[in-house]
Amino acid sequence: MSTRQKKVIVFFLMYILTGALFAQVDTAWVRMYGSGKASYIALDSAGDIYVTGNSGGDFCTIKYNADGDSLWVSRFDGGNTDDAPYSFFIDNNGFVYVTGFLFKPSQVYDFVTIKYDATSGDTVWTARYPKLGPGNNGKITKLLFVDDQGNVYLTGAGSGRTPDSTSFLTIKYNAQGDTVWTARYNGSGNLYDKATALTVDNAGNVYVTGASWNASIDFATVKYNASGQQQWVATYDGPAGNTDYPYAIAVDNSGHVYVTGSCFTGGAVNTDFCTIKYDAATGDTVWVKRYGAPTYPTNVPTMLLLDASGNILVGGSSYGGSGGSGGTDNDYCLVKYGPDGTQLWAARFDGPGEDYPNDLDIDSDGSIYLTGKSGGENHIATVKYDGNGNEQWVTRYHSAGYQEMGNGIVVAAPDTFYVAGKSNSDFCTIKYLPAPEIDVSPTGFTFYVQMNGTASGALSISNTAVRALQWSLIDRQMISPGTQATTSPRTTLHSRGLGEIVYQVPYPVGTTELNGMTWGRNSLWVTDISNNEILKLDPVTGAKLAHYYIPGSFPCDLAFDGSSLWYFNYGSGLIHGIDPATGTIQQTIANPLGGGEGLTSDGDFLYRGGGDTLVYKFNTSGTVVDTIVAPVGFQGHGTWCQGLAWDGVSLWYGSNFRFYRVDTDSNSVLQNIGVPLGKADAGLTFDGQFLRYPDNRTMKIYSLDVGYTGIDCPWLSESLGSGTVPPNSAVNVDISVTAAGLDTGIYVCNLILSTNDPDEKEIVVPVELYVAIPQNILTEFANAPRQFRLEQNYPNPFNPVTKIRFHLPASRKGNPDFKLVTLTIFDILGREVSTLVHRTLPPGSYEVEWNASETGGVASGVYYYRLQTGKFMKVKKMLLLK
Repeated sequence: MSTRQKKVIVFFLMYILTGALFAQVDTAWVRMYGSGKASYIALDSAGDIYVTGNSGGDFCTIKYNADGDSLWVSRFDGGNTDDAPYSFFIDNNGFVYVTGFLFKPSQVYDFVTIKYDATSGDTVWTARYPKLGPGNNGKITKLLFVDDQGNVYLTGAGSGRTPDSTSFLTIKYNAQGDTVWTARYNGSGNLYDKATALTVDNAGNVYVTGASWNASIDFATVKYNASGQQQWVATYDGPAGNTDYPYAIAVDNSGHVYVTGSCFTGGAVNTDFCTIKYDAATGDTVWVKRYGAPTYPTNVPTMLLLDASGNILVGGSSYGGSGGSGGTDNDYCLVKYGPDGTQLWAARFDGPGEDYPNDLDIDSDGSIYLTGKSGGENHIATVKYDGNGNEQWVTRYHSAGYQEMGNGIVVAAPDTFYVAGKSNSDFCTIKYLPAPEIDVSPTGFTFYVQMNGTASGALSISNTAVRALQWSLIDRQMISPGTQATTSPRTTLHSRGLGEIVYQVPYPVGTTELNGMTWGRNSLWVTDISNNEILKLDPVTGAKLAHYYIPGSFPCDLAFDGSSLWYFNYGSGLIHGIDPATGTIQQTIANPLGGGEGLTSDGDFLYRGGGDTLVYKFNTSGTVVDTIVAPVGFQGHGTWCQGLAWDGVSLWYGSNFRFYRVDTDSNSVLQNIGVPLGKADAGLTFDGQFLRYPDNRTMKIYSLDVGYTGIDCPWLSESLGSGTVPPNSAVNVDISVTAAGLDTGIYVCNLILSTNDPDEKEIVVPVELYVAIPQNILTEFANAPRQFRLEQNYPNPFNPVTKIRFHLPASRKGNPDFKLVTLTIFDILGREVSTLVHRTLPPGSYEVEWNASETGGVASGVYYYRLQTGKFMKVKKMLLLK
């Protein structure tokens, strides 16, 4: 044999996805509330979301955190059948404002404004103004503004000089809800003047636009100074001298005011987008731009937004002709103008059927998002355009309900946004996130290694989204052992010593004592008895993500069973199950013993510590089904239960100075570890990798390396199994295998990664190890078959057993040449009967046995067997006689 043949030869192959296909955004969560519809949505600086609308005839305002947990709900009933909010504002001082109309049976509206505390949802003040109604012609517009001093400005259609007339009525309240001034505008016709939108500049000047009926219905825009004194009025009568109706207004920092609305152009209902730029100091018209005719007959713009470069974005609905006649029906329409009035582009979205947009927002990259309703069943459809008007994606939401629409949208970051509207006659709030957030490459490994050889590769974990990706290796589990592959318990996952603290996070600000702890939905949940709350914490930073106040005496021990959080109420002595999304109590059961401490769940049953002797296992009805003997004390220390945790296969029992891992079937102690800092007060959980516990003396939560307790693959090793990937970055994990001590054969296992990606919480990377024949047989490759050959089966005919022999040649270089080989049985109609071989094999001669009696449904007759490997394929016939 040559020197080259004597060398240890290693072959290594990685399967890599050459392209990733994914949707641009994913639905992170959907929240429904009651009946009605949400009309407006806003986002505060802390990332909390507020929606308001009409529910059951009342004002209804809801605050959610970024995870979709409801923090509070505030309702306002004006004592009438239909109270509807018409505008919404979140200031920078921690307050929420809702304004709208109280519809009285006498067909007269009252205007009410409510100021809420954003933290608690409590009402700070309520101000009413009689005989003031909506002037927005049924469209969603902006009638409310709050400045940095807490002054509140609102406008609408107030009763006019005569009983049959209305006027623009604008009101300024101070931060305490007291009226500072009111201002009215009546057009020359002294008929119907209806204010539809309002904005305020940095100097406190107020700009109001609306429809004013003079000889015809015209645009009218009014400027007031900070004292409410009228400065100028600018009117605009469109080209057809008929109904022109403005809907939106904006002011820039360069002394200009912009108004948009529909202008009548003739015919029955022909209107254009009409956008006007005024000089804010004088009210003089700088330019007027129209979009629509003659291509699109009916156009109604209701949205106006200025971008960071001073460009003007106008959005609304545009009719593209009857769909049955080759037209597009109503479409979303978005037009962008430069500061000089040049139309930069126009973009249209034509969904199936009628499409009506209701709101738009812009992200930090200059991309624009429109939401509304689309299609015959009125799906909630949201469209994204880049700054050049190119459509980036469309995402739709449709439940089993009907009449769905998006009314409001707010963008937190590129491709991270919230939509509020209606679905199946309910409030509907949706959060979207970029997708995908994680990309793993390769998606699998195949290692070809000669006996006693090694091979290695790298796993790349990429973050392609806008938020940090946290990941950890939680398992590497044998799923298909080779011929003589062995498994062994793993002693530790990391280089740290067993029982060492891996990392620590501080208690949230304001929390001084924790008593219970559990892991669930990639978050850490704790009972805060210092504030009588259950908290949801970020597992890496310890930041408070949500909190639920618990009525009565303080909550103690805590468990999560996959759907509900269970806590023990010390005051009532009862165990309650709550919805982790809302904090509402769903179920209450009796504590199976008088006292006790510690609570955990294995997903099916709950466990409760019963003093220093027993642990009780019971179902979610409170019925005890088993007891586990508590561990015997260690070095004189007692074993009074302070916390319980379930690690998937066994029970962890915390007792002040030590943690014990207990086999629940045999009651035997499998492992015990001393608490590193001397004592664990209360609370214990297992996060899939580490044991976590709180220390009320240091007010920190510690993570403890307790070692891996699952089934290991001794031939596989990897680099440090956890980390954080910043946006648009990647980390590499080194993967290596060794065939030392293994027989020839195929060894298969999975690398299992846990992530904080809500769409890919667990990623499985398959690893295969193909071990070649021993070194001392390599000399026989020279005598290996020189060509592929499939022999005739023998005996033939047969009943019921026959043997099939085939030969795989070596490569011309004499190196081990592994080939994927498939040997398949077919019936006379070409239907597959059995696959006898489907695996990678080295060169050599092989014999396979087929026992027809072990293959169901096989009758006497002619059968075919086919050998296929690479480009070689051969088919032969055989006869089964019974």
